[in-house]
Amino acid sequence: MSYENGSGGGGCLSALLTLLLLPYIIAIYGYALLAIMVILIIEWLQEHIQTILLYGLPVLTAVVLIKTGLVSKLYQRVMAKRLKVRVFTPSTNLYCYWCTRKLGLQSWERHGKYYCQDCYEKGRS
Repeated sequence: MSYENGSGGGGCLSALLTLLLLPYIIAIYGYALLAIMVILIIEWLQEHIQTILLYGLPVLTAVVLIKTGLVSKLYQRVMAKRLKVRVFTPSTNLYCYWCTRKLGLQSWERHGKYYCQDCYEKGRS
């Protein structure tokens, strides 16, 4: 067997080296692609910053307000001020809690429920 013509066992060795180094070559290629993608994304962001601010900031603000619960706290505070101003005045649209008879101006209240004269007297005894 003669090695002078270059047809020796070098093909097998290069195939083994390629198989051993292939995962590292693929990883380096992946990192290079990742770096190129990051550069392209940053360039796109720089070109479209006004659009991002115009549409992104209101959406981000709304999400933060909803997630932190500030909307419900503000609503409760506003409603509490409105409810403090309102004072209960008896009207003719009240109905007795037990017999559902329509009450006039003379109604009796017990534990937040309104009763007519008859039901109130029955409940006392």
